Amino acid sequence: MLHSQRAEAYQRLKEVRLTLETIKSLESTDVLVPDPSNVTVLRGLYYVHLYAALEFTVNSATQAVLQQIAALNVRYSDFVPSLYSIALDGAFKSVRDARSEQWKKRLALLATQFSNDTCTVSPVVFSSDLQNIWYKTLVELFDCLGITSLPVPDIRLKQYIDEIVEKRNAVAHGRESPILAAAGRRSPDLEQRYDAVSKTIDYLFDCFEGYLQRRDFVRQDQRAAYP
Repeated sequence: MLHSQRAEAYQRLKEVRLTLETIKSLESTDVLVPDPSNVTVLRGLYYVHLYAALEFTVNSATQAVLQQIAALNVRYSDFVPSLYSIALDGAFKSVRDARSEQWKKRLALLATQFSNDTCTVSPVVFSSDLQNIWYKTLVELFDCLGITSLPVPDIRLKQYIDEIVEKRNAVAHGRESPILAAAGRRSPDLEQRYDAVSKTIDYLFDCFEGYLQRRDFVRQDQRAAYP
């Protein structure tokens, strides 16, 4: 169902793995021996590479999910309540930006919500919000889609996800040098972060595919209408 997106995500992880293996091959086997600058710089840049795989995956998978929902031509009245945060995105923006006829636009929004018109879901509705994939970002994404489980397979992975985002931002936006960002980290630590992202990516795809297969975005009493 999301086979091509999963394959692309695995390819990104494979490339990150190559970076990690390079770090392993270059760093000293004796923790008491300082590593050369090329190794310590590479460790800091590793966070940027690892984060990029996560952001790419979340964006591509989310867009694919929304494209598949859009393809079903679901009636507005058939969505589960949380989906209106997505399905009525244009209407919400219209109300927000209106300088006049505020009440008229609010009434139009409510009329649309309960109508039998088919909804055109935008696959890029989350694009501007998925450029910093903190744990809380994943929670908000799941809440809007109506997925009730946690967005990670183990809550202990939350700390790794947020650390990766923080260090990536620090390096990418110039707040810290790569050497400083990765200070105190060696390949076993980086391996843990890799495993956290890899497990989260697998879990996200499993959640999204189950969500689509069960039609969890449609009210229970209307799911038979969308085989």
